[in-house]
Amino acid sequence: MTLPSRLHIKYPSAPFLWQWFWIFPAANHCNDPRLNVQVRYHVLSECIQRAVQVATRKIGLDGFITPHVLRHAYATHSRETIDALSKLLGHSSIETTAGYRHPVVDKASNPLDDLLN
Repeated sequence: MTLPSRLHIKYPSAPFLWQWFWIFPAANHCNDPRLNVQVRYHVLSECIQRAVQVATRKIGLDGFITPHVLRHAYATHSRETIDALSKLLGHSSIETTAGYRHPVVDKASNPLDDLLN
């Protein structure tokens, strides 16, 4: 794992901290031309978007579904408290998170929960 620019010199222990690990690592290693070492970078956002689109076609969902649409759907239908949801989404303001919450959703049931009953 490498850090951008010369951060690996300024913070030598940073590559071992969880904040620097990738959520979506690339499938293969490559050679870093600066350090001449084998590294593993993160997957490009376009690859994640493409994987989501392929998955939606496989399961037969209609419409243009992106990771952002999934994020919005999660926030809209989440049963988390507004404070917990704000932290999960990384919002600094609860007002931003409140825009996702709709009064009708609180009365709606989760289709996955309905399958289990």
